[in-house]
Amino acid sequence: MKTFLTAAVFATAAILGSHSGAQAQQNAPYCSRTDEGNMNCSYQTMEQCQASLKGASTTGTCVRNPTMDK
Repeated sequence: MKTFLTAAVFATAAILGSHSGAQAQQNAPYCSRTDEGNMNCSYQTMEQCQASLKGASTTGTCVRNPTMDK
């Protein structure tokens, strides 16, 4: 039982840790915005964002992160 609880604690920490990491990526300066309206704000440069759209299955554009302008 103790092993199970220890494993559960580590699994929970890993999940919460990865969520905060993903959230931090969403605060990067540049975002890709697909024509469907999905935004991914994980790019440090406009060039990184534009490269991510090349060959993508959907079309879109790159913009400055709107939350950074506040």
